[in-house]
Amino acid sequence: MPITIAAANMVPARALRILSIAFLALQAQAQSIPANWNAPANTSISSGTAVDQATNAITANQGFTVNGSASVTFVAGQSITLGPSFHAIAGSAAATFHALIAPAPSVAPTT
Repeated sequence: MPITIAAANMVPARALRILSIAFLALQAQAQSIPANWNAPANTSISSGTAVDQATNAITANQGFTVNGSASVTFVAGQSITLGPSFHAIAGSAAATFHALIAPAPSVAPTT
C-alpha cells in the first residue's frame, strides 16, 4: 500500500510527527544489507528470482548451484568469490546468473 504524505496545509509539528511515523513504517519493512554474505552450503536454486547483496563481499564456495529457470544476482561492493563448487547450469529453461561489483544500498528493498 503506497504511503502519501501531504504536509502543505499542516501545522509544522504535526507534519513532522506524520513524517516520523511514515519513516518508521518504511524502516520496519526494510532489511539491512550485511557487510559480508556467505551463500548457504549445498544449496540449489532451480526457479524464481533471488538477489543477494553485501556492502563488502559475497562468497559462494560450498556447493551453491543455479539451474532450471532460476535467476540469481549477486551484488557486492568490493568482491564476489565463486569457488570450485559453484555451478550455474542451463536446464530446459535458461538459468540466469549475474555477479555485479557495485555499491549496494544500505537497505534492501522489500517485495
